[in-house]
Amino acid sequence: MSDIERVKKALKRVKLPNWIESTTAEAMVDHTGEPAVRVTFVVRVGREDEVKDGAALSELARKVHSAIIAAGVLDLYPYTRFVGASEAA
Repeated sequence: MSDIERVKKALKRVKLPNWIESTTAEAMVDHTGEPAVRVTFVVRVGREDEVKDGAALSELARKVHSAIIAAGVLDLYPYTRFVGASEAA
């Protein structure tokens, strides 16, 4: 199983808040040239105000980072981003 597949499996184990519609994970190369993973959270329509809560965003990112490490993916730094449902379509 590839690291990206392990990340996707780990994401399925994270309890997401109800304002998150879905997640995606894709391989990327970061600004230093190192392999990384971009985790995108799609925010439900009408719930965009939730993204203004920095503590909630930080907590969700922390949970995702912990789940990825627990899955044994240590060589890919997870970059998280939040997009509205209309942006993801």
